[in-house]
Amino acid sequence: MSNEEITRKLEELQDYLSTSNIFTDIIRCIGWVFIKRLAWIVDKPETLTDEILLVKGFYNNPETVAFMDSIKPFLYILLAFSLLYTGYLLIFQKKFNREGIAFNLFLTLMVILTLNAGMDKTDDSSLSGLVIHRKVVDLTEVTKIICLRLN
Repeated sequence: MSNEEITRKLEELQDYLSTSNIFTDIIRCIGWVFIKRLAWIVDKPETLTDEILLVKGFYNNPETVAFMDSIKPFLYILLAFSLLYTGYLLIFQKKFNREGIAFNLFLTLMVILTLNAGMDKTDDSSLSGLVIHRKVVDLTEVTKIICLRLN
């Protein structure tokens, strides 16, 4: 690389680069370590819940699919008995909360519908990694970009 190319690249990246002294470098390093530790603290519970609950691949797991297929007839029978019992209470019990049925049905449908969207959101990458990569421009990242452009 010639001096002219280096100068041109530095002029392109002058918004990201700045001159500093030893005190600002130390503060910057301490701040960067602090941010990385906070990211680690946020990522640990996230990875722990992913490992424990198998959130990302729970419904794609062959054992889970086999279990759901085997228990499906029982669930239909349970649903039928639940509807029969609700009908019995509506017909024979005068103090039954009829307005509560509509609200509970609405709430149940909203939970089921939003659960699908929530499960899709878990496939995104970690929140702390996104925050760090969006808000911090590090010199190492800039040099990686330069190296990729030159190659």
